[in-house]
Amino acid sequence: MPQIDTRLVQTAVIGGRDSDQPVILPEEPHNLDEFRRQFSTDRFWCGTLLGGCGEKLH
Repeated sequence: MPQIDTRLVQTAVIGGRDSDQPVILPEEPHNLDEFRRQFSTDRFWCGTLLGGCGEKLH
């Protein structure tokens, strides 16, 4: 059974699963709209260099 990550600060990368360009995802839902505007054309990944699975985040 997969473990659920309960940390509040989540990181992702932009540019692909093996990217070294991290971004910190917002902790609070009310900050999400501004975050999406700032990165509107980028795709986010669970970066392998940060120890992640390499999957695209939705």
